[in-house]
Amino acid sequence: MKPKLMICLLLSAAVFVSAAGCGGRSAKASDDGLDYSVKDGKLSEEVLHNYLNKAMTFNGLISMSQYGTAPDGFNPTFERDMEFIRKVRPKYIGRAAYFWNYPKDMNVDYYKQYITEGADEVHEFDADIILEAAIFETCYKRFTDTVKIPEYVFKAFGLEPEDRTFRYEDMWNTDFADNHWGEEHYSVPDITKTETKMWFYYWGTFYIDAGYECLHMGQTMLIGSKDIHYDLRRNMKNFREVFDMLREYAKEHGRRNFVLISSHAYDPDYVTYSDKEFPSDYTERKLIYDFHTFPIRPDDTGQVMGEDGSMPVKITEGYLDSIYGRSAGGLNPNGWMTKENPYIVEFDNCNVWTDTVYPTGTITPWGKDESTWFMLQPMGTHGKVLEQLHKEITEISSGNGHLLLPCHQPLARQFMGVAMIKPYAESGVYYLGLDFEDTVKSIYDSYNKK
Repeated sequence: MKPKLMICLLLSAAVFVSAAGCGGRSAKASDDGLDYSVKDGKLSEEVLHNYLNKAMTFNGLISMSQYGTAPDGFNPTFERDMEFIRKVRPKYIGRAAYFWNYPKDMNVDYYKQYITEGADEVHEFDADIILEAAIFETCYKRFTDTVKIPEYVFKAFGLEPEDRTFRYEDMWNTDFADNHWGEEHYSVPDITKTETKMWFYYWGTFYIDAGYECLHMGQTMLIGSKDIHYDLRRNMKNFREVFDMLREYAKEHGRRNFVLISSHAYDPDYVTYSDKEFPSDYTERKLIYDFHTFPIRPDDTGQVMGEDGSMPVKITEGYLDSIYGRSAGGLNPNGWMTKENPYIVEFDNCNVWTDTVYPTGTITPWGKDESTWFMLQPMGTHGKVLEQLHKEITEISSGNGHLLLPCHQPLARQFMGVAMIKPYAESGVYYLGLDFEDTVKSIYDSYNKK
């Protein structure tokens, strides 16, 4: 069955199916005058910035994953969301496919089917769009122990194929409790273990086969807690092994013969290695990631609540553990040297929502996680908040940092019966509309070459 036809059938029983249906649509890339070319599986520094300038977080554009009121499985509002994508024309869509503990019904085949068909639909509209899939810092025995290890995964690691599933116990990182994520046998994996390396390789190849061109690896500082070495010749060698294998796999199987890799890390100890035990500066370091990712870390210190109930913040270099001015440099995997690796910042969600109405000077501005803080700004001001953050982040980073616009973002808890926000003027069954769609388009359009 053709992917487009299959999506129509999948959506037939879902809500919010667009009246446009699955009729013919152009596959032309946006004519914005910018370069998005990939040459020999590499992106130039300019091309990477062009992508990140038009980046958004869209949690579950294609796959939803057991969060609040959002249903698990294929995104039931996919067609409405694609209307938005066609209007604002992003070039990088973060969190398009992922699961946190397990996909719907723990059905790997069904998951592969619909994330592939969804990616095909996006790329039919614009073949240049990079879709990001996430492989998070979790292993969950209830799911891991049901996933069969394909023969090619064993062979990739020089092992004799076995007829078995992954084993939670062989992945668990003992630096963290067996119930680190709040449930027995649900914890952080350890990348120094072969079982974990096979797990990450399996899911990386899974997403590459499905048409995804960036892999976000979550909190690698947790997964790699045992992979850090002060002798940089050995630093993060297990992560590097897996990433090298994935990049080689993408050269043959990727839709454009490349894959980008990123994670929530930027410190040199977690993102660089070297041919020398003690490199003198960044020119003797090599970067593990194509770009870095981190929360925004809005600074609320010294701020005063507005008369309209707004909770103002600013972007400050050196604030807490923020990435500004700290993104490690070195030889980028794409072959160019950079003093500071490009990075994106995104609205963090850590399930914090207090009744605090004063600045806290912590990672939870005004006592809320970043996503919830943003939602709680007065209606009609969310576009202005994004314009301010975009401007300040661009200026403080000299254009090296990029704001992931929050186009589908989870909240710390339900608000008005839903637990997600979107940029639409209207609200839906599963989300609260905040009406900043035109701001997203305006920010992206500001980068176009006339």
